[in-house]
Amino acid sequence: MGGSLEAAVTLYAEPELSAKLTALGDELRFVLLTSGATVADYNDAPADAQQSEVLKGLKVALSKAEGEKCPRCWHYTQDVGKVAEHAEICGRCVSNVAGAVKNVSLPDESSICSTGLRWAVAGGSRADYRSGQQIPDPPELCSGGYGPAVPVA
Repeated sequence: MGGSLEAAVTLYAEPELSAKLTALGDELRFVLLTSGATVADYNDAPADAQQSEVLKGLKVALSKAEGEKCPRCWHYTQDVGKVAEHAEICGRCVSNVAGAVKNVSLPDESSICSTGLRWAVAGGSRADYRSGQQIPDPPELCSGGYGPAVPVA
């Protein structure tokens, strides 16, 4: 691995520390400056996991992050290119780019709209970025693909 964003980190932690780390959710990878971060039980650590010199209840294991490198944020993710209108970037970056647009009319079905969930149009159908599950249009917001654009959370 050449840099920290090429890594995925697994933190094997004892219960009290595990609860604190888990509370960070997906933000943990940003705290660690890696493309992936997971928390697991301390007793499940493999033999090659490194014992922390600072925290006795923590072991760390590194692996190469899966997916492709997003040229916008440099994180390696498995959702680069999943949104046809922004085929070169990851879903998080699509959300961030689209979130800058407020209160404009959507010119076509390629725009992004939201009702608190992440929505995108890919090939004429709406899907949640994280699950890929098809979602029906919310008529009050995106009837026929038109309506006010709102920031995507």
